[in-house]
Amino acid sequence: MTLTTASTLALTLVLAGCDQGNQSGKEQNTAPPPQTGSAEAPASTAPEMPASIAPETPASTAPEVPASPTPSESKGTATDMVNRELATAREKAQEAAANLKAAGEQFGAAAAKAASEALEAVRERANETTASLKQAGAEASAAAAAAASAAAEKTSELAGAMAQKSSQMTQSVGAEADELIAKARVYLEENDLDSAKGVMQKLDELKDQLPQHLKDQIDKLHQQIAEKSGSEPAG
Repeated sequence: MTLTTASTLALTLVLAGCDQGNQSGKEQNTAPPPQTGSAEAPASTAPEMPASIAPETPASTAPEVPASPTPSESKGTATDMVNRELATAREKAQEAAANLKAAGEQFGAAAAKAASEALEAVRERANETTASLKQAGAEASAAAAAAASAAAEKTSELAGAMAQKSSQMTQSVGAEADELIAKARVYLEENDLDSAKGVMQKLDELKDQLPQHLKDQIDKLHQQIAEKSGSEPAG
């Protein structure tokens, strides 16, 4: 029995006693006058105890069965379960995010390493290509220089040969011109002007190939022939 129940029971007993006393007083004030003769003895006026204030039986000492949870308690329990599940899901999500971040960092490091290695390989190939180009350029320059030198030597040889041939031709033409000049003079001494003029035609054909001193001699012969024939000298 709890304290509240005991207090309620004591208050009920007090109120019941007060009410019984007031009722007994009223009955005494309104009782009829006593009758003479044989009269029945009055009934007992002892107050009856109300049934509501009967002493309670002691509470059973059997173990109490746990009460079913109220709707509010059930709602709180469900909310707690949801919160726990959310917390677990949040932890798993954070763990997955951390794993993903670690994987991303590892992938980024691997990608950076691969890119660096690829760049280094390209740089090495570029250096090798540059070296090959330099070597090829040097070889080409050397070949061009050798070809130019050979061409210069050949040109010099050709020029020398042409000069020699030209000199030989000049000498040959000069020798022929000397012979023709000598014949023209003989014809002039013999006054054979027609033969002298025929020789002078051949000398005129060779005149451009002759040195200047032979050209002067040819001009002098034309003048002599013109004087003897009484005509203008041939130019």
